[in-house]
Amino acid sequence: MRKIIGYLALVGFLGGCHKEAVKPEVKATILGSVSPPYAGCNFNYELVINNEHFLSKSIAEPYDKAGTQVWLRYQLDETCSQYTPRPTNIITITSIRSQ
Repeated sequence: MRKIIGYLALVGFLGGCHKEAVKPEVKATILGSVSPPYAGCNFNYELVINNEHFLSKSIAEPYDKAGTQVWLRYQLDETCSQYTPRPTNIITITSIRSQ
């Protein structure tokens, strides 16, 4: 009986960890391409996620047009933190699809 309870606890723990590792998709709108560097960092696109502006270095070609609404997953890009002490809101898109 103890083995069964231990096994169920282990499975529950591992299942819970996996759910947190996968970030949910968020709605985003691509505002378009931009060209000026910011604090020594290069980026190419501006987008809005939850009424907050973000910058991305790249967006897949079918989704890179201004006004395109997409679902995406992303992570903050820390490569520019060496140039500026404040958050830059530059992201790396890990997955993208049409809304």
